[in-house]
Amino acid sequence: MSAGFINRVFAALLALGGVMGVAIAWWMVSVLGSKAPHLVLPTIAFGALFAWAVFVGVRLWIGAADGLIWARRLYVAQIPIVSLPGVSWQWFTGLQLGPTVTIDGVDSGLGLAFNVGANGQLQLLSMPDTWVLGLNLVAVAACLLLSAPAPDFDLDSYQSLASEQELAREAGHS
Repeated sequence: MSAGFINRVFAALLALGGVMGVAIAWWMVSVLGSKAPHLVLPTIAFGALFAWAVFVGVRLWIGAADGLIWARRLYVAQIPIVSLPGVSWQWFTGLQLGPTVTIDGVDSGLGLAFNVGANGQLQLLSMPDTWVLGLNLVAVAACLLLSAPAPDFDLDSYQSLASEQELAREAGHS
């Protein structure tokens, strides 16, 4: 598989999941506005994060270098699945496949989170009954596989720039 194809798969997950996340956030703001106004601002913040994922997904799809940089950053944020005393974090766009370890007061076990769509969850100062730790393997794969050059990467331009920088360094040492 080519780097361009892999980048487009992950671009589609960002963009499509982001669109779903924006739609969900929009709906939640309309519902929460009168019932739980204190949750409107955090929901808007997640909506903005999902909107950024759409933008980055489109930039990655067209092969822009900034799309590749920001896609890696967004996928890093999607790696942890955490629910511990004090903090709970889970965010994904498109697809989540994550092995988890669950620990509660009586029992513990291994699980597998599989989700399609979009989800954002942040809780601070929470005291969950069950602790959960996990990794989103789709996000891990994205971080590893998006390390390839962007599809529009031009080796000749890069080598030319490197030569110019080398000449500038040599001129500075003379």
